[in-house]
Amino acid sequence: MNAFNINRIKLDISKIYLSIFLLGAYLVPQVISAQSVKQWKLVWEDNFNEATFDTNTWSKIPRGKPDWKNTMSDDERLFEVRDGKLILRGIATGNNDDPYLTGGLWTKGKHAFIGGKLEIRAKLNSGRGAWPAIWLMPFKQKKAWPLEGEIDIMEHLNYDNVVYQTVHSNYTQNLGGKAGSHKTSHFKANEFNTFGVEMQEEKLIFYINGVKTFEYKRNPSLESKGQFPFYREMHLILSMQLGGSWVGKVNPQDLPIEMEIDWVRHYQKESIPSDGAYPTWNEVDYPREGDKRIVQSLSIKGATLNQQPLDFTTIVAGANAESQNKIVFDNTQDVLQASIGDELTLSPKVKDLTWMHYYLYIDYNQNKQFDANELVSYSAYKKDGQWRNSKGVKVRNNDVPKEMPSFIIPKTAKQGKTRARFKVDWNNISPTGNMNPNNLLSKNQGTICDFSINIHQSKHNTSLESINDKKRIILYPNPTSKAFKIAGLDNIKSISIYSVNGCLVKEFRAIQKEYPVGNLSNGSYILSINTTEGHYSRELLIKH
Repeated sequence: MNAFNINRIKLDISKIYLSIFLLGAYLVPQVISAQSVKQWKLVWEDNFNEATFDTNTWSKIPRGKPDWKNTMSDDERLFEVRDGKLILRGIATGNNDDPYLTGGLWTKGKHAFIGGKLEIRAKLNSGRGAWPAIWLMPFKQKKAWPLEGEIDIMEHLNYDNVVYQTVHSNYTQNLGGKAGSHKTSHFKANEFNTFGVEMQEEKLIFYINGVKTFEYKRNPSLESKGQFPFYREMHLILSMQLGGSWVGKVNPQDLPIEMEIDWVRHYQKESIPSDGAYPTWNEVDYPREGDKRIVQSLSIKGATLNQQPLDFTTIVAGANAESQNKIVFDNTQDVLQASIGDELTLSPKVKDLTWMHYYLYIDYNQNKQFDANELVSYSAYKKDGQWRNSKGVKVRNNDVPKEMPSFIIPKTAKQGKTRARFKVDWNNISPTGNMNPNNLLSKNQGTICDFSINIHQSKHNTSLESINDKKRIILYPNPTSKAFKIAGLDNIKSISIYSVNGCLVKEFRAIQKEYPVGNLSNGSYILSINTTEGHYSRELLIKH
């Protein structure tokens, strides 16, 4: 088809912005909803839905001398993923020298858990000498057992109608402190049960099927005796063992035997503000782990009011701060005055801030939360194996830029005072911060700073809806998957491509035969076409 014969649909650009924005708000899941935030947020899970277990998370447990691993083997008969469940088996070999083999997996050296609640849904088959267990050991063990702790979420023996939940430490094992360190509880035999433990700095709380079974508290007076070494990074162990001094002898007639694991889930607590608005980092339970990576202040340029430029700066840790001990800063008393159509650039003043990334959110629709399409700028985020900023430019993950990518306040932004949030985090777009135990915002010494922005009606001479109808231009092909061309306009000076929430994602500074957009995500974009005579037009481009 000849490009010049394409039926051109003239669109009201304000309606384009509004319809795309509303469609995006409906189709894109919100990052977080202040009205529906729950106490526990799922941060990691394994549902065992692939053909085999994930070797990036799990490894087969090698054989060792202790009773719990002296029959472990990597024999393929001991491991299976079946109907979305992990199967660990114990079998008889018929070999008197090595009569039994068992399978076990752990996350040692691959995935750590710290804090929060860990739950495992599992079904235990009974048999004489069977000893299935779900438990935690230190991720980076430097001292001999049990100085750094052991948490037994569940152990089952033989045909018992109870399971055992226990903690082990130097105090419980070597100093006579076993009282209150264990509990036997009933469970649903030969059915799936959910076994869990909540790991707090001051106590451990054990559960079966959501019902609390017992808790074990830290005693500050026993700190020197190693009574509570449990709040640390731990790795998870799923072991199907046969025989041992505790469980007793094995009855071969009861074999093979299986432990089935439906899923493993790790949750972290999320803050619930009393006023039901703008959830943020839970600094009470997860305080900052260090005073480095300092954000001293934030400055924004490009804002205008009645076409007059305005400067804005808000102090965070201190204009010349040498340390920072807190994460969350409420600077909403500082108000940025800006207008629709302003192109803004935020520049953070920082110290010792390495290997971290910047994120900026604005509550454009003033619903007292940051929706998924209100992340307006970021310095780095890894997606599809590539590190890019919000303009789509490739970046290095350790870059610390002097300023964030610019963005434009869109016409769809509601006028009036609303909230903006600047966040320093590691590769995480959630406005409340990274809850992954391996990259906790608090562990990485991150920052969240909220400030206010008062959005005014545009007074720009070249407003978002200005379109010159004296010339007829055509974008083709449109929709496009790789590149587009422009017909009907010869004096192009530059082309800027914006996402529908006003974030600049790509620029062309010279006229070209075609303009490549293959690296953009699929969706709708607004093109700002500027000519040597001045601003010309805003056009809709659809990438698919």
